[in-house]
Amino acid sequence: MPAPESLPDDLKELAFRNSFELSHSRWRSDVRELAHRLGLDDANDEARAKGAPALAAPSRAAAWVTRRRALGAAAAAVAAAGLGVAAPFVRRRLMGQSGPSLRSITFDTVTVDQKGRPLPSEKAAASLFTEALPAGAGLDMVAIPGGTFLMGSPVYQLERRANEGPRHEVTLRPFFIGASPITQAQWAAVVTGRAAKASRALRPVPSFFKGDRLPVESVTWNEADEFCRRLSEIAGRKYRLPSEAEWEYACRAGTTSAFNVGPTITTDLANYCGTGGAVCGDSNGKSIASDVYDGVTYTSGAYAQGPTGTFRGTTTPAGTFPPNRFGLYDMHGNVWEYCLDRASDNYAGAPTDGSPNLSGPADGERVLRGGSWSHNPAICRSAYRDFLAPDNSGWQGRIGLRVVCAH
Repeated sequence: MPAPESLPDDLKELAFRNSFELSHSRWRSDVRELAHRLGLDDANDEARAKGAPALAAPSRAAAWVTRRRALGAAAAAVAAAGLGVAAPFVRRRLMGQSGPSLRSITFDTVTVDQKGRPLPSEKAAASLFTEALPAGAGLDMVAIPGGTFLMGSPVYQLERRANEGPRHEVTLRPFFIGASPITQAQWAAVVTGRAAKASRALRPVPSFFKGDRLPVESVTWNEADEFCRRLSEIAGRKYRLPSEAEWEYACRAGTTSAFNVGPTITTDLANYCGTGGAVCGDSNGKSIASDVYDGVTYTSGAYAQGPTGTFRGTTTPAGTFPPNRFGLYDMHGNVWEYCLDRASDNYAGAPTDGSPNLSGPADGERVLRGGSWSHNPAICRSAYRDFLAPDNSGWQGRIGLRVVCAH
């Protein structure tokens, strides 16, 4: 299939008119996912009970049977509906009411002591699925277990802001969240692969720093929201920005310290400005370096008793630094991430069920979380909150997004 950019505008969408991608490089996992969507799990259970090979975990011969059966069932679903080309519809039909098939991964987590010295690593595990996107792109979505946590920061935390309190208990249902911020390859695949008329124009290449594996940035909240709408249509399930509570719960991953790696952080573990000042770098060709951010002065590039570090001056690819205990990358630094919530002075009256706080005007400022490659480590803490108008992309190269999919 030709690349979309090599086709005329009125034919570009044809490059993505597939119901479900089956790749030879990951045939077993793709067939397992498609079999699950087609409702073949019952047949697998029966086969296992009789001691026969399972259709969704095929031998070479069984795989061919599964391939024919799967593609035939997909074609029948389209024919029964009287449709010729309808990728989003077929995906929704295949999805039914069942969730995605998950796979398990294990990984090492890293923590540090008060001076930023590494402690012995620990093994952790997570479950995830990969959402197939147009142009061969994929989006890893990690399963986050439901639970209760304390949102916000304690009054004694260094560099705490008043809007991080009052600290309060929040109980959340399980959800899926992106393993990393949306990359430029994922953004372009969704933007150019949409299946219906968009409600807002999106640039396929909005980022200042260029690279498929780098996070997409220099986008507004409105553009991020539109991206989620298009992703939902392509995938056949609901994607959205995280609520502020979901974001912090996912970031903390069971921790209560200033960072999910411990009481301090180092530039070996995250991408932030470790050389001093509140903000580092340029925007639109002009220096914005300053010791002051949002009325607060930051002089050191270290947090608490931790060390100073480096300033990379750019975003870094997904997976550059170790994940947190949930298996999520870049929750601290790299790019700011949008949330659904509207700005608030504090958490008084905030929801306690993990839902977004949508009080205030519809065009009011939206919440940003996580800090960026350009900001002081104190601004990258788990509890730090910032706000921006929904039509403003902020300083060049610093604001991106991460998506959520509900169970």
